[in-house]
Amino acid sequence: MRDGFAAALMRSLARDELLRVLCVAVDGLLREAEKVRELAAKVEPQLRVLAAE
Repeated sequence: MRDGFAAALMRSLARDELLRVLCVAVDGLLREAEKVRELAAKVEPQLRVLAAE
């Protein structure tokens, strides 16, 4: 599981980098949430919007 989040480590505090890290973390969270897919489906749209801002 940890390897799936390795790309979520920040390299800088630049906005683009923070958004990149957030997207990686959201992708990892949703990937791990497969076990609770119904719940993940409910929160995925909100997480995607958050990561796109």
